[in-house]
Amino acid sequence: MVAPALSSSTTVAKPRPTHFYFLDGLRGLASLWVVFFHVGADSVPAFAAAMPPPLRIALFEKGSLGVAIFFVLSGFVISYSLRKVTIDAGYLKNFTLRRWVRLSPPYYASIIAVIALNILAAQLKGAPFPLPTLPALAGHLLYLQDVLGLGQISDVYWTLCLEMQFYLLFCGLLWFAQRYSKRSNLSDTTERFHQRTSQLMFFIGGFAAAICPLFIEATVRPVWFVHQGYAFLLGVFAYWCWAQRLPPVLFYGYSAVILTGSVVHQDYFAMMAVATAIGLLKVAQFQYLSQWLSDAVMQFLGRISYSLYLIHVPVAGATIFIGQKFLGSGILAESLILLGAIVTSLVAATALWWLTERPSIAWSKQLKPKPVGVAS
Repeated sequence: MVAPALSSSTTVAKPRPTHFYFLDGLRGLASLWVVFFHVGADSVPAFAAAMPPPLRIALFEKGSLGVAIFFVLSGFVISYSLRKVTIDAGYLKNFTLRRWVRLSPPYYASIIAVIALNILAAQLKGAPFPLPTLPALAGHLLYLQDVLGLGQISDVYWTLCLEMQFYLLFCGLLWFAQRYSKRSNLSDTTERFHQRTSQLMFFIGGFAAAICPLFIEATVRPVWFVHQGYAFLLGVFAYWCWAQRLPPVLFYGYSAVILTGSVVHQDYFAMMAVATAIGLLKVAQFQYLSQWLSDAVMQFLGRISYSLYLIHVPVAGATIFIGQKFLGSGILAESLILLGAIVTSLVAATALWWLTERPSIAWSKQLKPKPVGVAS
């Protein structure tokens, strides 16, 4: 039987691209966890004392581990986004521009908001607030404040410096690995080419990045990508393992290496990075990336997670200060203060997302070139 011909007015619907809701929801939960960390048990001592100690420690004291989740997610997502791309100098420039467009407008807006809120807080407290110097501002605009030793305007900005280092270094190394792979075997198919590239990248960067968690105890906040590069690479390797570009034995072997170092140095950050990477791989293998954490609340948190991360420190701090001034202490008062800090942070993050992040996402998408694959 011959299938009927389509009329000229008939249109064929394009398949909707797969969306990994789980990644968005997990990013939102990690961001909220960081908010609890910066609120801190000291801000609500009576409320925190009434909590079971394991819950209090997990919620308030270990919330900084949400950053480890961010780093692993970044590696997973960026390797997925570059899965079909052949990189050259032009693509690297475009990639850098798109990363800057995606991250910078909300970041710059949050710097203005942080400075304004700190000035207001200083006025209310009757305390001086030294404005950031021009070199410090310039360093922040270029994501170089830590490298140049200029300090942080907000306590969360250090992670953005590492993110930018990771994006540029990863894309640059991938370019190098691709060029080497093309020269070594010009008869490769596209998939075989990317598989060879992924495995070459694993041996180039993977175990070099494992030196820090294995042999160096983390005592200070990292300034360079190399100090916590393993967390990003765990996300990269988890995706490549799922995509069958990296043998499972290499991924799990690398995870075991990082975990060994984390146990030796009692590095909970590295432990969380390993747990997150293995968890992502398992969720992907069981085909739940597009199902879990897909409800409206989790997706809302995921949508505003970057803005929430950027703006919550001064907003939550101001809310706690006002709440303590007018409500005092006690479990009930501190419950309201904590709730207020979370709600005001979410409201401010929603506004920041709407005004700056949403347009920056649309702008970065407009700049994206069409991927060019390797000819088979």
